[in-house]
Amino acid sequence: MESFVTEERLERSLARAAWKTPQQLRSLRAWRIRPIDERALKFFFHTNTQAKADALAAVLKARGYQPQVRKTGAFVDWTATWLEVASWAVSGLTAPLPMAEDTLLAWTQEMCRLGPQHDCEFEGWFCETPDFLEKSDDHWLQGRPDGTLDLDIYRWSAASEAALAENDVYWVSPGSGLGSLEPLQRYADKIRGLRSPSEALSLDNIDQLPALEQIYLHKAPQAHGDYRKLPKLRGFRSLDAEKLDPRSLNNPSLRSVELRRPRKLKTLKALDSWQGLETLVLSGAPLASLEGLAQFRALKELRLAHCLSLTDIGELPQASGVERLEMFKLPKVQSFEPIAGLNRLRWTFIHSRDGSLASYETFKHWPELQNAGVLLQMGRVDFDALARHPSAAELMLYTQKGFALPGEDELRRVLQAHGRQVRSVFLRPKDESPSLHVTFESPYWRSPAAHEGHGRLFVE
Repeated sequence: MESFVTEERLERSLARAAWKTPQQLRSLRAWRIRPIDERALKFFFHTNTQAKADALAAVLKARGYQPQVRKTGAFVDWTATWLEVASWAVSGLTAPLPMAEDTLLAWTQEMCRLGPQHDCEFEGWFCETPDFLEKSDDHWLQGRPDGTLDLDIYRWSAASEAALAENDVYWVSPGSGLGSLEPLQRYADKIRGLRSPSEALSLDNIDQLPALEQIYLHKAPQAHGDYRKLPKLRGFRSLDAEKLDPRSLNNPSLRSVELRRPRKLKTLKALDSWQGLETLVLSGAPLASLEGLAQFRALKELRLAHCLSLTDIGELPQASGVERLEMFKLPKVQSFEPIAGLNRLRWTFIHSRDGSLASYETFKHWPELQNAGVLLQMGRVDFDALARHPSAAELMLYTQKGFALPGEDELRRVLQAHGRQVRSVFLRPKDESPSLHVTFESPYWRSPAAHEGHGRLFVE
């Protein structure tokens, strides 16, 4: 059997450890874990045989760790033919380690190199934290993965006010017991995030919290305020925007907006202050076209779903800086040809049962593409165009009903005709719309992004 830990896996493991460890430490600092504190960490390794896992476990046990070996139950699908499957895991607890960044970075690098000595890959570590920093009938205080503090206030009392006054709280979640936002006004300069306020509260006086940078509304409040009056607001997310007047969001400081069911958003033209907007997510918007999209000059990420009235996406190429595109359940869009105009795309996922794209040749317009899932009716299949793509790492594609896909060996030969090396091919020739899933050798697979993936918001 070939080695499980290839050079590629090792590079990705080292890159992932260097990337994630500082992030994890920021979260632990929010939980008041200091650099001088010591904690036992839970570690994770993977490999493909029990013998390799047992050998590593013996070494870890000699270090005073508490390793356990178990079969992962990994689903051995098509990847088993070309990529080794991580079917065995070694996990457990370390001896207590100092929580200083330089110490943990050195330890993770050591684990990344120790694992391959027994043909195991180091996946990462985890530190247990309490459920809450403070908990009472009036409030809960807890840390968040991004390293900020989150305060849920159920009733305004001396205890909940002290929690707000004495801690560097970023997020506040006010419950119905507050009655209004007025009790928070005294601490307006320190509250930077408003999360899931009770739907019984009105936000019509939201300007009393001028330091707000982020607003997340899980449910619609009793009344919306004028969010244009918040000079530092960078992010706005509402999972129930049915009653929201989009004009109240015409704030030039916004960088990220997500609106679900924004029934009053019938055009993008009125949002002419979003020139710095970088991320736009719309679900259920009654847009007929994307007219006005061109004014979002800084846009890098666009996700559209369940826009049942949308028929015209001709404006799409005007958002020329978009790097991530997701389009799902847009039933009236018949032609997706305008996506060819987005020549900076790195990641895209497009799904439509009735929508079409003339040819895979569209991919040549995306020279920086890494991942694409294009589940459309393809009128012409040009595999040579895919073979010539310089950077694509992973492609998941549909064809027309009744299309006869080539065999795997033939497809590999065609896709490798211009020097690209194919990692894996998975064909579904008997589906209603025959499909293929291809991965190419690429530096992408050595990066942390390959492990973390590109999350789809609307399709899992």
